[in-house]
Amino acid sequence: MSTNVITTSLFGTLSVYLAEATKTNKGKYVDAAKASFSFITKVLFLENPNIPTDGISLRDCKANNWVFRFVRESMEVGLEI
Repeated sequence: MSTNVITTSLFGTLSVYLAEATKTNKGKYVDAAKASFSFITKVLFLENPNIPTDGISLRDCKANNWVFRFVRESMEVGLEI
């Protein structure tokens, strides 16, 4: 069992879009987006070369070393909005 950076990043981006689309309760979507991106930057980022890994195992909290360019671009879209 593990957590995946791609789905976490897409969740954050979707939360930002929902915050823009709704007229009420924007805060819950903004908070969800902030939590998503905070988790990625605090837990899943490699210090060198400063990019996110694919995910971590929930059994032993060890990160795998897979890196995807898509995640970085997806995060940038979410953060721009």
